[in-house]
Amino acid sequence: MIHSKRHGEILRLLNEEGTITIASLADRLGVSLETVRRDVKPLTNDGSILK
Repeated sequence: MIHSKRHGEILRLLNEEGTITIASLADRLGVSLETVRRDVKPLTNDGSILK
């Protein structure tokens, strides 16, 4: 899955669940913890999500 699709999926999961851990996101997306951290950083920086 390319990062822009993962960004959308991260936002969708957060919208559905409200709060989710990095580990849970990694498991559900089938990627590493580091990949999720890299994907979350720009979403946090642009205000899309709160850490």
